[in-house]
Amino acid sequence: MGFTQVHRVALFQLTREANIIFDHTGRLFDAYAYSRFKYGSKYMTKHYAQKLQTLLQQEFPHLWDLPSLWLTSSAYKFVATASHGLAENLYQQSFEQHSFATKFVKIGRTRLFPADYGNLSQAEREAIMQQVDLQFELDYHLPQPEDLLIIDDIRITGAHENRLIEFAEREGFKRVYFAYIAQLSPKAEPTTEHWLNHTAIRDLRDLWNLWTEEGCLLNARICKFLLSYTHLKSLARFADALPTELSTHIAEAMWQDGYAHMDMYTQNWEIWEKYKMPQHETPLHNSKLRIFA
Repeated sequence: MGFTQVHRVALFQLTREANIIFDHTGRLFDAYAYSRFKYGSKYMTKHYAQKLQTLLQQEFPHLWDLPSLWLTSSAYKFVATASHGLAENLYQQSFEQHSFATKFVKIGRTRLFPADYGNLSQAEREAIMQQVDLQFELDYHLPQPEDLLIIDDIRITGAHENRLIEFAEREGFKRVYFAYIAQLSPKAEPTTEHWLNHTAIRDLRDLWNLWTEEGCLLNARICKFLLSYTHLKSLARFADALPTELSTHIAEAMWQDGYAHMDMYTQNWEIWEKYKMPQHETPLHNSKLRIFA
């Protein structure tokens, strides 16, 4: 295992006082915008991608001149994370025209956990991340570069980042760059992430309004939210009111990621199970999970 240089940038350096989040300029952080992004807002995903593009060009302009670069997001199994949509937007806006040098790749993970990661302590995060096996899902004839750019949403304790650094070193990268929307002060309580994630989305009405007003990229957070929702009658009406194609997307995502087999989600899965595609049909690819365009 070789030594990998680590570089990091973030749009916002955040500090929390009570239930108020400040950025590094002393201004209030727009937690509602960030929460909408985490629940798949196409508008906010594009907005943050544009901001990250500008930041990366300021801090690491040489990335556009590298002979080869891989760009990726935080790891996922089948249904992507919010950070995948962010990385995909960034690639399309800034790197796609450099496709001869930059490749958009996926880091896959074989194991998922039912717990809400944003609500875990530092020790719990570190324990979980050590159980996660990561691997690239790509054409193995693709030459590997020396540089890896990882796009993620927020850095809280560094447990996730540390696991990715170990992975990058194992794979032989000489340099790894992390680009975040936000980085939280080391003194902040890790569960601040949970509070930020849910600032704008508390119930199904919030989710419906977000999807219809801003468009949505289906992600793992949405799946967990729907599988954890406690008002089952409301959830059943919500599922029935959605376009059939969307309900099918959601059910397939839940099934492919294994949430349907987790005991804590059994009751909620029964609502979505009827929308799952028959086994003989081709699963929907995660990059096609777009709704309310």
